[in-house]
Amino acid sequence: MENSGNSEAGQLVWLTNVLKATLDTNPGIRLAAENALKDASVHPVLLKQYVKIHWQEGEKDFAAPQVPAQDKVAIRALLPQALEDPHGKIRTAVGMAIATIANSDWPEEWPDLMNYLLGFISDRSDLNRVHGALRCLALFAGDLDDTLLPPLVPVLFPALYQIVSSPNVSS
Repeated sequence: MENSGNSEAGQLVWLTNVLKATLDTNPGIRLAAENALKDASVHPVLLKQYVKIHWQEGEKDFAAPQVPAQDKVAIRALLPQALEDPHGKIRTAVGMAIATIANSDWPEEWPDLMNYLLGFISDRSDLNRVHGALRCLALFAGDLDDTLLPPLVPVLFPALYQIVSSPNVSS
């Protein structure tokens, strides 16, 4: 899957097509799309910009076209998996994209987000995933208002306490 140009519009079309192809039932197409995303990961800003600019109409920096609803579902399903990327910059970029989406979609459109993130933290079998989830939570928490934060505290604090009190997890 070759990038269809250097313009922002070309990059957005390419990104949308690659994300759709990652859901293809044909394993060859899906693998090619996954490899294309890995190759593009040297430019993690692309996804961040796409989400920031095209996710939610009415937002400060919004520019048409808005991400179609079915693409939003696919992106929300795929993004948390990328939090385990071995490259810290990728995890941070993905965390920023998730935090941006969560600001408009959580909890109504993305009710499972906190379950994913807290599950990654509690599992601790993959330190990259733990670090990615923590980074994402930190980015997201910075944007929460006083109505959304209180319901998170009872679930989030015990998971964070487990991390800081466990001698088996290195940073």
